[in-house]
Amino acid sequence: AQQDFVGTAKYVVVAVSDDSKLVLSYGDRGVRYASQQAGAALENFWLALTELGLVTTWVGHFYEEQVKGALEIPEDLRVEAIFPVGIETKVKGSVPRAKPDLENVLYFDKWKNKKMTPQGKISFDAV
Repeated sequence: AQQDFVGTAKYVVVAVSDDSKLVLSYGDRGVRYASQQAGAALENFWLALTELGLVTTWVGHFYEEQVKGALEIPEDLRVEAIFPVGIETKVKGSVPRAKPDLENVLYFDKWKNKKMTPQGKISFDAV
């Protein structure tokens, strides 16, 4: 994964998706749907690790062909992410990454609309 900390983990989970059945059903959109399903499954995986007192990080930067070659993953499958799994440690000199403020990524009703307008009651007929 070209990131040293991945190689120091006792366990590394490589998430792989197969979009072939979804592409048969939905055409090109099936590729997106497969990634969305993988993301949902991986979030549940992450929550389960947390429940067990383990930690991981989502590694999205890697050379897919190298990972496929090392693990003999078929060419038609997609490596979605890599997750080194371990117990939490504090690394000397590491600086926590700044997370974006929610107000910079959350919009209401329209793109870039940062204010939520209170709505009145919604009638069943409006739905």
